[in-house]
Amino acid sequence: MGKLKYFIPIVLILLAFPCFGAEISFKSSTQYLWYNDFITRDNEREIAEYLKVSVNKLTKDNKLTLHAYGRLNKQLTSSDDLDARLYYLYLNYEGLLDDKIDLTLGRHNVYTNSLSGIVDGGSLAIRNIGPLGFKFSGGREVLFTERSELSAKDSYLWTASAYSNFMSYFLQLSYGVRYDRNDISKEIIGFSADGPIWKSLSFYFDTKYDYAMKSTNQFLFGLKATPIKDLILRAEYYQSFPSFDYTSVYSVFAVDKYKEYSIKGQYAINKDYSVSLGYAKEDFNEDETADLYEIGLKAQPIKNLKINLSYEKRNGYAGEIDGLRLDGAYKIDKLNIQAGIDYDDFRRAERQDSSKRYWVGMLYDINNNISFYGKLEDEVSYNYKNNYKGYLALNVKF
Repeated sequence: MGKLKYFIPIVLILLAFPCFGAEISFKSSTQYLWYNDFITRDNEREIAEYLKVSVNKLTKDNKLTLHAYGRLNKQLTSSDDLDARLYYLYLNYEGLLDDKIDLTLGRHNVYTNSLSGIVDGGSLAIRNIGPLGFKFSGGREVLFTERSELSAKDSYLWTASAYSNFMSYFLQLSYGVRYDRNDISKEIIGFSADGPIWKSLSFYFDTKYDYAMKSTNQFLFGLKATPIKDLILRAEYYQSFPSFDYTSVYSVFAVDKYKEYSIKGQYAINKDYSVSLGYAKEDFNEDETADLYEIGLKAQPIKNLKINLSYEKRNGYAGEIDGLRLDGAYKIDKLNIQAGIDYDDFRRAERQDSSKRYWVGMLYDINNNISFYGKLEDEVSYNYKNNYKGYLALNVKF
């Protein structure tokens, strides 16, 4: 019962809202899953319930809303109790002080171009001050394992950001700091921008600076062009120099800077067919490089049938890889059938092998509020002769 402590009071509170004239909407997904454990190779089965709730009209102007999302999970092949995970539960008030302030309280997601995470705390957004806006967020950071929530009493995340949207240009500057047992474990400054350069040419830029390490953690600069109708071209330069939390034992390990130069193009032949091409040069430092080539096709040869085909070839550092991916979807009234295959052939110094993945899925809309989805998958590789897995889901909204 300990892991259900979040859900029992939540359900009682939600049941009381209709008495006050509030409107409640639910989205539920009840799932049955089966798969092979990667470590033990045992066949596992489990059942999970995902529930998303929104409550509106808590006030006459409908500016105050409540949102909740969580999961209950039981591994049927284990004697362990139910696992519970609360992703978010927060109150949101939009439009205080003449639509200039938004306030969020509770467990919610905090996103900036410096640091992001889930916190038990609050967010204050100040907007509509000319072209400027500001947001401040913080609280106890919520950390999850694969199945449940970690007890992280001394982990905190605080962020502050400012943005401007002026004359088709968007700029954002943010600062994020993470604390671990009262010590700073991460301190990042982020800056991003995008906007037009000339007619059909625009740019986008994003960078993260590690303040404590005095190094650029991430850098991205790209150009997007539409020289003719239905043709989109992109050229990017990306650089990554990962850094661990300062309090982590891994922070003493040296890492290499990664660079990537890429160019991609996509052309819509007509409304039913489009093609794409791409090339990337990967630089792993110390003269270790690789070349990556990609080609893709999206097609709708007949009504209600969509096909995606892509081929990828990579050679250079760490070996060679050829990969083919094909998937499609066909809709018949309320039934949507999906299927796909992935094939990878790789050659490395220690091994030459291939892997294949086959899958088929079915989505059936029983009515506007209820749908059923099922998926089966098989993997054939050097790890598995056959790795069967899949899940069934009943989705309900009301």
